[in-house]
Amino acid sequence: MSEPRSPRSALGKLGFGAREGYERFVREVEIESGIRTEFGRIGFADLAATADEEIALRKEAAARRANGVEARWLEPAELRDLAPGVASGFRGALFLPRTAWVNPSLLLAAIRSSAERLGVRFQVGTARLIPRRRPGTGWDVLVVPPHGESEGERIAGREVVVAAGAWTGGLLEASGLSTPAPLRPIRGQMVEMESPSPLRTILHSRDVYIVPRPSRTAWVGATVEDVGFDSQVTREGIARLADKARVAIPDLGTELRAWAGLRPKLMRRGGPLIGEGDPPVIAGHYKSGIRLGPISAHILAARLAGDREPVLDPFELPRGI
Repeated sequence: MSEPRSPRSALGKLGFGAREGYERFVREVEIESGIRTEFGRIGFADLAATADEEIALRKEAAARRANGVEARWLEPAELRDLAPGVASGFRGALFLPRTAWVNPSLLLAAIRSSAERLGVRFQVGTARLIPRRRPGTGWDVLVVPPHGESEGERIAGREVVVAAGAWTGGLLEASGLSTPAPLRPIRGQMVEMESPSPLRTILHSRDVYIVPRPSRTAWVGATVEDVGFDSQVTREGIARLADKARVAIPDLGTELRAWAGLRPKLMRRGGPLIGEGDPPVIAGHYKSGIRLGPISAHILAARLAGDREPVLDPFELPRGI
């Protein structure tokens, strides 16, 4: 297998760099924190339900191989080996064996623990943060308490980075600062379901993905809902996910628990914000925050340190990104 070819677009290069360096990043964070993140290359199978879908996915497999990415077509019997409970009507699947998965909650805990060991202080439960540029160089950030019982704490620093996800615009506007580009919250609901049949890879079918979990359960996601800053789980949303998932794996059982989050969708083309604005903003990764977040932070940190073309550990980035 030849080395993967670097894509030409900035967003493509970002994804390329993330794919090539992510495992090293995760392993280093696990060692620093002592927390296992469940990272593993369990693969990804995109199911074909119709002849047209099969043709399209076979072409995609060929295109990926031409770019040095490991990809192959699974015939129905091969698909059943990876997912014995899969419905019989599928014509096969595009399979990407090196696709990885990581537990988001454990990854966040590991990153926080690693940062704290390096001297980072986390302050939670604040109402809002108000950044103000000081005369000369540097910034002051006023940390406003939840109920206004005091004037708040003022923190001084050489750099301030705003990374507030879908809330980035509101935070900046409340401080009289402009947002480099508008962001919109998009709700994504997920559900954990019983999975009697063993599943050894991620499945994608009919706008849902199914992730195998220990103890014969599966995570199913995710809805895409433009409902503002409403992060409530809905009975209708979870029912839609469960129904679509059972088309792929009919013996999926009871819904065990559900949760939702708000994805920050950038309302412009060209990829996420990585250091744009004053103070610099890192936001707008939409559905790719877990995948692109670490490399985006790496790029911004390198630029703040004076390297305009970061090619630093833990990610080996192509020049010119």
